Order: sequence, then structure tokens, then C-alpha cells
Amino acid sequence: MFLKWKGSRHQKTELRALYIQNRQTFDRALKRAERNYRRKTISDIDEICTNNPVEFWKSIKKLDT
Repeated sequence: MFLKWKGSRHQKTELRALYIQNRQTFDRALKRAERNYRRKTISDIDEICTNNPVEFWKSIKKLDT
């Protein structure tokens, strides 16, 4: 809506502020999801490494492909 707005400048400024706020919220959620995914992956690899070395190497080989 912000990019296609043809009305008053004041309303476009409000739309831009809303767009920026939503973009920041999305970026934070994305970064949080990336951190959680990496943390979980590292935890899983560490757990497999200590409990089952054969399965660990299978998972490492799977990541390479």
C-alpha cells in the first residue's frame, strides 16, 4: 500500500512508518527463528556425537550433499 499510495503526504508517511515497523518485526522473528534452528541443530549434532558416533557420521555425510 505504501508504494502505491496516491493520497495525501501525511497518510503516506503513516503508511511508511507502519511498513517499517512491520519489516522490523519480521526481521526480528526471522533472526530468532534462525538462532533457534542453529541452536537446535548444534544440540542435535552434539547429542548424536556423544550417544551414537555411527549415526553422527551418517548425519554429517547427509549435510554435505
